[in-house]
Amino acid sequence: MSVVNLINLASTTHSYTGVDGGAGALSIDSNWNTYQGTAGSRGGEGSIDIELISEHTFDQSRLITQVSFRIYYQNYAYSSEENNGSGYYYVQYWDGASWVLFSGGSGSWSYGTNHNNSGDTGQVDLTVSITTTKIRVYALNH
Repeated sequence: MSVVNLINLASTTHSYTGVDGGAGALSIDSNWNTYQGTAGSRGGEGSIDIELISEHTFDQSRLITQVSFRIYYQNYAYSSEENNGSGYYYVQYWDGASWVLFSGGSGSWSYGTNHNNSGDTGQVDLTVSITTTKIRVYALNH
């Protein structure tokens, strides 16, 4: 039996949080070189929280046997007054009552003051066996 990309089915609906100008759809275009992203800035002390969610709802319960994703992040603290920061990502499925983490579907990063860093998970393929109606990627940088 061949693998079907459920994200690209016409019956799958999508919602995106934390993006401008339709960039959310870049998270599902089957092109590993495009992405859903956003930026924020804050001068002086404190931090800024940036949250991205790419959520996908199926028309019925679906058996998921593989989840593929790539997370790219970049942080730039531009002042000696900026706090150290960190970020997290979670790849999750809906169990009917709450979001549950796929095994192997999380990671984190950190950065300090006056620091520019970036990272890339590369393509990650998880082998799973879960029946669900929704999946999402949730990322938070602060």
